Amino acid sequence: MVQTQSQKTDSRGIFERLQSHGIAADEFGAILKIVALDLPQSTLFFEQQFRDSTPQQVWRQTEKWRHLLATDFILSADQRKDIEKSIALAEMLAWNVLREMSFPRLGPWHLSCALLPTSIKNGQPVYLYPSIEVVAINETTQEERRVVIPGRKADGTSPLEAWRTGFEKLGLLELVLKQRPRKRSVSRVQVRPWPVYTQVVIPRLYEFMLPYYRIRGHVWSEKEENLTRDAYYPKDLLKDMLAILQQRHPQAFAFKTAIDLKSVIQRHRERRSTPIPKSP
Repeated sequence: MVQTQSQKTDSRGIFERLQSHGIAADEFGAILKIVALDLPQSTLFFEQQFRDSTPQQVWRQTEKWRHLLATDFILSADQRKDIEKSIALAEMLAWNVLREMSFPRLGPWHLSCALLPTSIKNGQPVYLYPSIEVVAINETTQEERRVVIPGRKADGTSPLEAWRTGFEKLGLLELVLKQRPRKRSVSRVQVRPWPVYTQVVIPRLYEFMLPYYRIRGHVWSEKEENLTRDAYYPKDLLKDMLAILQQRHPQAFAFKTAIDLKSVIQRHRERRSTPIPKSP
């Protein structure tokens, strides 16, 4: 209870500091989108759990365990239930990653999805366990395929089976299961920052928040003596960015400092300012 109260107080403090810089509720929503909603949550969790294993490897391993359980006569009923739960969880995590990897591009297909309203109330659509329509368009032939993934089925079919069946109907299940692993989002070395934060989240958050923290930059050399420019690394900006990241991702930023953030941002600015060589 004490920890929950402390978290609420911290949230209030962060929001008040952001408001003092002109960041209102709408802008704060955009910040939350950058640091949380836009992240590949399933992939992050999967890589934390299984490290170097691919979704396909985990999937195949769950199939082996299911076959083993089907012929087992040693385990007790309770032990069997515990193992079945672990298998189901691993299978779900693997499938969620495969599904996440399939959007928006799967081989030659461009995939998109939309929630279907379950009812209309006072002229507004209501989404209560909504079904999802998936649209697949072949970028070469422009062929279009559609399927509806049921939001809730009376027969108790799991979401995993519903999505697997949906991709099967689209004729894309084989492509889903054969996807190549992408660049890791989580570092293999525990003490290193995760690439998804250093290469995506921190740069995007910095670019979004910087205009709200404009202050006169320091003069670092005689060459810049008569130039006026905004500071690249305002202390308040670094402090507030760190507070947001520590609150939303304590497992990754609990022991990070403003200096760590500044180093990441400096590398980002260097990459951004480096000209791309032209092709001969």
